[in-house]
Amino acid sequence: SRTKNSSYGLSASQSLFRGFGNINAARKAYAQMEYAKANLIQGTSDVFYDVRVAFTNLFVAEKDLQLQESILKRRKENAKLISLLYESGKEDRGNLMLTLADVESAKTSISQAKRALELAKIKLSQLTGKDIARTENLSIEVTNPEDASVLKISESSPSYAIYKYTFDTAAIAADEAMSGLLPSVSLSGNLSRSGSDWPPQSDSKSWSLNLSYPFFTGGANIVEKVIKEIEKEKARQSFEQNKKDLVYSIRSARNNFLNKAESLNVKNLYLKASEERAKIARTKYVNGLMTYDEWNRTEDSYIAAEKDLLLTQKESFIAEAAWHNSYGGWI
Repeated sequence: SRTKNSSYGLSASQSLFRGFGNINAARKAYAQMEYAKANLIQGTSDVFYDVRVAFTNLFVAEKDLQLQESILKRRKENAKLISLLYESGKEDRGNLMLTLADVESAKTSISQAKRALELAKIKLSQLTGKDIARTENLSIEVTNPEDASVLKISESSPSYAIYKYTFDTAAIAADEAMSGLLPSVSLSGNLSRSGSDWPPQSDSKSWSLNLSYPFFTGGANIVEKVIKEIEKEKARQSFEQNKKDLVYSIRSARNNFLNKAESLNVKNLYLKASEERAKIARTKYVNGLMTYDEWNRTEDSYIAAEKDLLLTQKESFIAEAAWHNSYGGWI
């Protein structure tokens, strides 16, 4: 006679310890997530900086065109004055020719200012995705944190987080390499039933605790650990240097902004003084109390002061944007 046997069973295995592999994987995933978040914040700050610079360039281009038009008007008035004096025999032809050349130079500056304005509009429109026709007034907010505050600002910046989590990733990689030097522990279980009847009635259970260790790896696990420890130390040194560089960069950006803001106040004073001197010089020249060369130098000085002020305004606005971008601000 033939005996018919049947059976069914269930087996399961659970890892209990894999050299801290699960913990390290979770730590690495968190570090990578925080790195990505910090990188996104810094990237956003960089975009804000680019837009601010483009906006500044457009604002200054508009002001420059207005200034050049004002200069042309002034040059024409001067040319008209010299022309009348020349016709009356009180001024020579060379001075007349010089004032007429100044008029042509002012016209050329207007043409150049218009082209610069169009380019500035295109740049800002490309960055914002909108057609920009004109800007509104810009203002500067001067802030001067103490050195201790700069240190705190640096430690809360996205760049600091990027450096930190880059080091953390290297440190975790070293810990992962350590896993190759540790054993693995797992628990296995088996439950089955067998017998000649159906369903089978005979139970069988077994449990086992398994320990495994790679004894013959040719030293690869040891070498891997040494390499990762070296990389970890390099990452640590880089992190320490990057922290110092970041603090210096933020302080430098802050100081540059403060310097530009202070210079802007001084340029305003110089412009007011140059404007007053130009008024006095014109009156003296018309009344024969000043030579053409002296008067012309005063005029040129006044126009140069106007241009210098506008340039310093531009530098101040960009320096302010760079200061905030240095610590990932203005978001």
